[in-house]
Amino acid sequence: MLFFTINENSSDTSSSGSVGNISDSSVSSISDVSGGSTKSWHKVDSFNGVGDYEITFNNNGGNRIKIVSSAMPIKNYADNYMYTTVSKNGYNMGSSQLSWNSKSAVATKSDNIEFSGSGTYSISISAYELQYWNLEIYEYY
Repeated sequence: MLFFTINENSSDTSSSGSVGNISDSSVSSISDVSGGSTKSWHKVDSFNGVGDYEITFNNNGGNRIKIVSSAMPIKNYADNYMYTTVSKNGYNMGSSQLSWNSKSAVATKSDNIEFSGSGTYSISISAYELQYWNLEIYEYY
């Protein structure tokens, strides 16, 4: 028996007469009730910063992993971004891209990467002219 609960927030942001539609996905919660056990997403670590960053983490508990990236740009009318790439043994497991251009509203954006497997993973964050970025790691067990 499976139960699914998905939470998503969507907001319209307007700035100086221009309107941009920014989708901000929150963490979805999925519960698997099977044989009396309940599985769900559990946050295992979080990181924040403003510039490039490298993270190594070991997944030994859950068989599914979710990486949630969010960032806020500085107001400079240039291109701002946060690229997140997850790899294992040199293979790309997934990536996300948050970016703003000169016409984008100065607002927080988020995206996530989800994949299966256990072992040691490398997360590479490339960031340019942000007020901050935040990265959260979740395991499903």
